[in-house]
Amino acid sequence: MDKEEYNEQLRDIRRSSYREEQKLAVRYATENSVKKIGDIATDNTGSVLVDKIGVFVGSVRGRTPSCIYYGPKITKLGKPFKSGERGAVYQINLVN
Repeated sequence: MDKEEYNEQLRDIRRSSYREEQKLAVRYATENSVKKIGDIATDNTGSVLVDKIGVFVGSVRGRTPSCIYYGPKITKLGKPFKSGERGAVYQINLVN
């Protein structure tokens, strides 16, 4: 084995490990999601009617993966903004 083969195999191992870590993060976040599609998610910046759920894997050590809730922004009365503006609410910032 020469240096080039070593580096190639090492890259393959790291890529495989990264993919497995990402799968685990998605599984953890989705199993611990507190909202589902159709719910209203609110943080300190406003509210959205959840129509899509993503996963946030922060770079802070010790922080576990969590969800990001996407959807149309809604008013305090629960109606979508006339502009159709969309927003995102992070699970770690939920207030409701």
